[in-house]
Amino acid sequence: MVRYQGEFRNERPYIGSRVAESETLFSEEYFPGRDAVKFVTEEIFRINMLIKSAEMREAKLVSPIYASNKPIFPKNKESLIIGLLTGLLLGVLFVVGKKALKTLRVAHHDNHE
Repeated sequence: MVRYQGEFRNERPYIGSRVAESETLFSEEYFPGRDAVKFVTEEIFRINMLIKSAEMREAKLVSPIYASNKPIFPKNKESLIIGLLTGLLLGVLFVVGKKALKTLRVAHHDNHE
């Protein structure tokens, strides 16, 4: 950061002299020089603000770090219950679907005779 500020300070007289050498205030060399100075100044300001904001946002430990003895996942009891209920539900749906399909076939067969 200091290096860039030094380079800017060394370059500033050159940019300023280009602007000062122009014959009138609004010549074609005035605006590019003014824009270059403004851009570099704003860039330095933006970088300084970024550095300062990073220094202010330090991480702080709110509570002590610990590891629980109980596993978070897999929870064996919950997984077993969910698996049994899902299997039971799928089995019931399969049987009901099979009966409904058989009923539809019989009804369709009786209608065509």
